Amino acid sequence: MNRIAEEVGGRAKAFKLVRHDKKLVRFYLPLEPKSPDDPVWSVIRTLSANIGEELTTHLRAIADANPLLTGILDRVDFNATTHGSRDLDDDRLSALIGAISAKRLGLRDVEPDIIGRSYEYFIRKFAEGAGRSGGEQYTPAEVGFVMARIMEPAPGMDAYDPTCGSAGLLIKLDLVLRERMTAAKKKSYASLKLHGQEYEPSSGAMANMNMIIHDLEGRIEIGNTFKNPKFRAGNRLQTFDRVVANPMWNQDWFKEQDYEAIPSTVSQKAPASPATRPTGAGCSTSSPA
Repeated sequence: MNRIAEEVGGRAKAFKLVRHDKKLVRFYLPLEPKSPDDPVWSVIRTLSANIGEELTTHLRAIADANPLLTGILDRVDFNATTHGSRDLDDDRLSALIGAISAKRLGLRDVEPDIIGRSYEYFIRKFAEGAGRSGGEQYTPAEVGFVMARIMEPAPGMDAYDPTCGSAGLLIKLDLVLRERMTAAKKKSYASLKLHGQEYEPSSGAMANMNMIIHDLEGRIEIGNTFKNPKFRAGNRLQTFDRVVANPMWNQDWFKEQDYEAIPSTVSQKAPASPATRPTGAGCSTSSPA
C-alpha cells in the first residue's frame, strides 16, 4: 500500500484506487483503518471486544477477497468452543496481538525472509509437539537444506514433492537456488516452478501459506498421491527436473494389492534422464516435508 501511496500522492488515494482495482496488489485486504495514515494492522490491534469473533470475520473476509487464500486463512475459527469453553479465549488472543504489535515487521524494517523463517519455526514447534505424526508436516530444516544442495537446483527448473507436507523441501530448493545465484552475482534469473501433492488438507493449507509467506508461487494439489497422482501429462505421469520427498516412513497401510491396482495408464513413465525424473506412483500420500 505504501508503494502505491508514494506513486499516487497519499494513502487515502491508494486505498480508493485499490478498492476499484484489486489487481494492483498481490493480495487485497478489505480492512481499512480509521485514518488512512494508520497501518492496516491497526484494525486488528484495536480489537477490544469479541476478539475471537471479529478476528475470524476479518480473516474470512480476506479469504473471500482472495481466491488463492480460500481454504487457508478461513480454516480456523478463533471463536470455537469445546464443551462450552472457548478453545482460545479473548485474553490470550489480545496478548498475542499485543506481542505482535510490539514489533515492526514491514519490508523496510526486517530482512525479507524473517516472516518465512518465523512461520517455519512455528511449524517445527507444532511438529515437535505432535510427536510422530508431526513428521507429516515438517522435515527438519537441516535435512531439507542437505537435500536441496544435493539436488543442485538451476533457474527455470520444474520441482516436485509428491508428499509435500508443509512444502518445506520445495522451499529449501528455492532458497538454495537463491544462494547459488547470489554467489554467482546474478540478479535476474528464472524462478523454480514448484509443484506438490499432499494427502491432508490441513497440511496442504500450511504448504500454500508457507509458499505465500516466502513470496513464492507454486501449485499444491490435495489428494492421495499413491492412488490418484494429480500431476499428469496426458495418460502418463508428469515428469520434473527435480523431485524431492521424505516419504512414508510413518505409514504401514500400503498392501501388495495397492501396487497391483495402479492403472496401467498411470504407472507408465516417460524415459528419464538424471536431470528429469518422473513422479513415482508408489510414493506415500502424506509424509514429512
